[in-house]
Amino acid sequence: MPGLSAAAADDAVRLEAIDFLKTNIESILTRGERLTVYADALGQRKNHPVAAVDDYALTLKVDANLYPLRWSDLKTDRLVDIARSVAGDSGERMVVASEIALLLGFPERASEWLGQIREP
Repeated sequence: MPGLSAAAADDAVRLEAIDFLKTNIESILTRGERLTVYADALGQRKNHPVAAVDDYALTLKVDANLYPLRWSDLKTDRLVDIARSVAGDSGERMVVASEIALLLGFPERASEWLGQIREP
């Protein structure tokens, strides 16, 4: 990315990864599938049902309440964790999670996940 500082390039890659993850989650929810993600919400690090996703946040159901996790507040490693959680046992989704991990600088995790795919 000519002309961009390293920080701006990192931000652009992060935004690309978030958009890729968001699009994947939207697709799953649009098909009417239930989705849970392993994430920190209100001090509880566990699987939470996904209520909604948009450009600003991933909204989880936590104890019958809606709890938005703003994309801008999530650390890079948490984005990777969420991508893996969204993948579940689906080979196709595992490929998406691996692509997100690669974009965000976690090649070893991407390699591990690709090795876990049973059916592409």
